[in-house]
Amino acid sequence: MVRGKIRINTRLERVKMATKPKKVDGRNLHLHKPEFQLELKNKFEALDNILARDLDTDADTIANIIHSTAISVAGRQNRTNCQKTQSNYGKKKRIEEEMNHKKKHRIL
Repeated sequence: MVRGKIRINTRLERVKMATKPKKVDGRNLHLHKPEFQLELKNKFEALDNILARDLDTDADTIANIIHSTAISVAGRQNRTNCQKTQSNYGKKKRIEEEMNHKKKHRIL
C-alpha cells in the first residue's frame, strides 16, 4: 500500500481568471469626447441587428465595446501612483537605516 499527499497550487489559475480590465485615461477621454461619441454611435448602429436579445450576453457585448472604444480613443492610464508609493517607501526605509546607523556609532 502506498500513501502520499498531492499539493496543487491553484493560485496562478485564479489570478489568470480574475484579471482586471485596463484603466482608461479619463482626462484624455474627456478631451476627445466628440470623437468617442461618434465612434460609439457608428459601432452601435452596426450592432443593432446583431445583438442576441439575451440580456447577459448583450450587456457583456456593450461593456466590451465601450471599453475597447475608450481605450482606442483615449489610451490607457499610466501607473504612476504605484511607482511613487514604492519609491517613497524605499526612501523612507533608507533614511531610517541611516539614522539607526548614526545612533549606533555616535561618539559621546
